[in-house]
Amino acid sequence: MKHTLKKSERLCREQYITQLYNKGNRGFTRFPFRFTWIVMQNESPAGIELLVGVSKRKITLATNRNKVKRIIRELYRLHKNPIEEATARRNIRIALAINFIPNAPMDYRKIQPTFELAIKQLVHELEKHS
Repeated sequence: MKHTLKKSERLCREQYITQLYNKGNRGFTRFPFRFTWIVMQNESPAGIELLVGVSKRKITLATNRNKVKRIIRELYRLHKNPIEEATARRNIRIALAINFIPNAPMDYRKIQPTFELAIKQLVHELEKHS
């Protein structure tokens, strides 16, 4: 059970980001998060590439946006194993975007239970659609 978030696990390619938002699964919303994903068609091994988004219009201070991104990445890092197992079983690679919806930063302890439920829902959706 590894709890890391390497550079290779982050979504950086502009073409995949564009595909994710244009053609990706509309996903689901579980306040304060919006999950969107797309199955990537390439020969790379099964797994996940993550993109964390926080609106500049809603949270104007960069320090607050960065804090929210750090919290989301930490939550993901600690709870990503079920998603990795689901993608490995299906032998797929997905690009996953987690967007933060509220207008103000939220505390880690307040959003952790919701994030855990959202991860379970995502695994269920991956099992159902793949």
